[in-house]
Order: sequence, then C-alpha cells, then structure tokens
Amino acid sequence: MKKVAFLSNFGSGKEVTGGQIGRALMVGDILERNYGKQEVTLKNTYGGWINIFKLPFVISNLLLNHKNVAVMPSRKGIWMVIPLTAMFNLIFHRRIHYTVVGGWLPAFSKRHRLFRKLFGRFHLLYMETDGMERDMKELGVKNAVTMYNCKSTTIVDEKKMYNNTNAPFPVCVFTRITKLKGIAEAVEAVNACNKKAGKTLFTLDLYGKVQQEEWFTKLMENQPNEIQYKGLVDFDKCTPVLKNYFAMIFPTYYDGEGFPQTLIDAMAAGLPVVATNWNSNGEVVEEGKTGFLVEPRSASAISEKLLELANAPERVNAMRGACRRKAMDFQPDKAMKLLLDNLL
Repeated sequence: MKKVAFLSNFGSGKEVTGGQIGRALMVGDILERNYGKQEVTLKNTYGGWINIFKLPFVISNLLLNHKNVAVMPSRKGIWMVIPLTAMFNLIFHRRIHYTVVGGWLPAFSKRHRLFRKLFGRFHLLYMETDGMERDMKELGVKNAVTMYNCKSTTIVDEKKMYNNTNAPFPVCVFTRITKLKGIAEAVEAVNACNKKAGKTLFTLDLYGKVQQEEWFTKLMENQPNEIQYKGLVDFDKCTPVLKNYFAMIFPTYYDGEGFPQTLIDAMAAGLPVVATNWNSNGEVVEEGKTGFLVEPRSASAISEKLLELANAPERVNAMRGACRRKAMDFQPDKAMKLLLDNLL
C-alpha cells in the first residue's frame, strides 16, 4: 500500500492559470520530494465531465491502495469529491486530508449543513488563513487548522531589488483579469494620480489571464500609454518580472479570495503591496512593513495611498528587506510541514 494519493486539478500541462492549479502542482511536488514517486499517486481531475463520470471509481481505488488520501477540489468539484470521499471511506477507513484553496469554504459551509457533517469524517481540513480556521470552528468544524499558502519561488537578491526614487514609478497588478479583482479601480487610481500630478507619476502594467474579455477590452479602450496589459507570466518566472516594479496593487474584492500566491511572489521580489482590506489580506500584508491596506472598491483610496508613497519613495524602498524575509515563511517545505506531519 502506498503512502499517499493526492486528487486535484493539475491542469492540462500546457500552462499554469490560477491559484488552484499552481497550488496543486506545488503540493504534488512536495509530496514526491518527501516520500518518492513510488509512494505517491497524483490523480488529475482535469477534463470536465469525462472525469466526473470516472470519479467514483477513481476515489474508491485511491482509498483502497493508499494510507492517506488528500483532496483539493474546486468550488464546482466539491459537490462530488467531498461526498464521494466521505462515503467510500466508511468502507476503507483511511486518513483523509482536505487542502483548501481560496477563501470561500467558510461561507459555503455556513450555507450547507450537510457538508459540515461530512467534513467531520475527515482527519483535517487545512485552511489558508487563521481567519478561515476560526470561521470554520465557529460553524462546528473542529478539525479545521491553518496551513498558509506557499510557493517555491526564487527570493530576489537584495542588490537586484528596485531602488529608484524618481518618477515615474512603475506599479503592477498580478492577478486574474476580472471585475471582482478590482482591475478597473487600479486603472482609475493610477490615472487619477497622474492627472493630479500633471505628469506621468505612475505607470501601470496589468498581468494575468483575461477571464472577461469583452469587459476588459472596453476598459482598455482609449487608455493612455501609461496603462498597459502585459499578458501572462510563467508560474515559475514571476519574481524576475516583479523585481522591476516600485509596488504591487492588489485591489481585489472577490468573495472567494483566500491567501493568493501573488502576494508571496511580491514579497519574494521585495515588492510592497497596496492591497484592499478584504477577507484575509490583513493577515498576509502587514501594515507599514510589507504593504498597506486600503478600503475595497475605492479607486480614490488606492490613489491617495499611491500619492503618499510617491512623496516618500525611500520609505517604500526601506520595506523591501522585510518583504523578502516574510517570503521565507511561505516556502513549501516550511509551510506544508503540518500536512506532512499528519500523514500516516
């Protein structure tokens, strides 16, 4: 019998898009490095309806042949993965682990009492933040614990970090391109800064997969040259890109936001973040140390903070070392120790 199976969406193998696939690949890599490929089975749920029909057979086979089974379903996949795993484990009695991605599970659990009961049959549920753990325990899910998100990323050398103190200051957004990620607010904020300064005080580069193309095309119409869409960056090449920026804007108000890996990339690049005070951002972004928190859904709040930073660029540059040090806490070997310690 093998040590552990891990069931998740690992994608098509062509590109890494979104935190779900990125985290799945990272967890799989850690398991294989610690126990060897001969002791680990990685089962990919990518493939939509084709794999859904196979899922009962897949899950029962994983439980039959492994001491531990870890699952990481998406918001859609949870409807089948959790009930099937809990049901079949009444037969096999394995140790089941649920590694949660995103911040949506507490709200989901509050609406669905049945799932709260099913979660009680799992060994542990690994939340991305302390706030999520607290919310789940208040709902009666006592086996929720915190295992912070993590990413194996290169931490930029201090000598290669951005240290310019003259305008224009390049800032960026590094996330999926959707309305709820606050893209429009970031664009409006940078334009407002430049208008108030009467010159190009900031430039804004947008990175990420466009998921609302018609909306985004309309947003970018007639934007000045200071606002640019730069496309996608490979999952393992984020920090070499980010190190060239003054700061990151993370203006999200997406209800499913947990602990996004883009914040780890920013810290690893020595990049302070201007983030909305939304969901668990305040657990990750330390005010005045690794970034700043602003009101959600407010372009004016973002622009006010950016103008403040433009007047004190030395303050931003002085924060870069703290960002790098904080990034070390979210390297996979350290962050995932809790999961490894709980495998039979």
